Amino acid sequence: MSIKIIKKTIFLLSLSLIFGCKTKDTCNAKLGNTFKELNLIEYKLNNKGNLLIQIKMEVLKVLPNTYFDDYILIRRKKDLFGNPITNSSEKLKMIDLNKQEMNLLIFQDSLPPVGNKEDLYFYMKFPDRIKYVNCTHPGSSDSYYLYLEFRINRIKKDSILLSGFKWQEMLNKGGF
Repeated sequence: MSIKIIKKTIFLLSLSLIFGCKTKDTCNAKLGNTFKELNLIEYKLNNKGNLLIQIKMEVLKVLPNTYFDDYILIRRKKDLFGNPITNSSEKLKMIDLNKQEMNLLIFQDSLPPVGNKEDLYFYMKFPDRIKYVNCTHPGSSDSYYLYLEFRINRIKKDSILLSGFKWQEMLNKGGF
């Protein structure tokens, strides 16, 4: 490569850094969060002793139902920075997720013994919205993470108390 081409490339890169990217972020800044509200509606033990949990969701209205088909249940035990996290994904089987609700199933053998409590933590990854709605953003693909937490208290063999339900959405913007 000639010196002239290298100098021209450095000059153009410098200009782009100074003046920024012309692509506006309409996927995040304009649309806002994916999840507006999550509410624990019902939980019960089924006839096999498995725990069914129903969560009602209020989400970004422009997202199609197909967006929620493309989630990934994160199974790793470290966060993006390599720090250890408590992840209970091995106890969970997602049985239904759509734009209105999330239904979770936790197998009987994953529930705490009678008289014990256990905190559970789940992490889900949702894809870039750019593939589902008319929006733009600079850089590579964004990811949206949903964190769920709750406590299971096994009162009796056939009685469960769920408490401490919390959730949080996190945006991971793609690199430039």
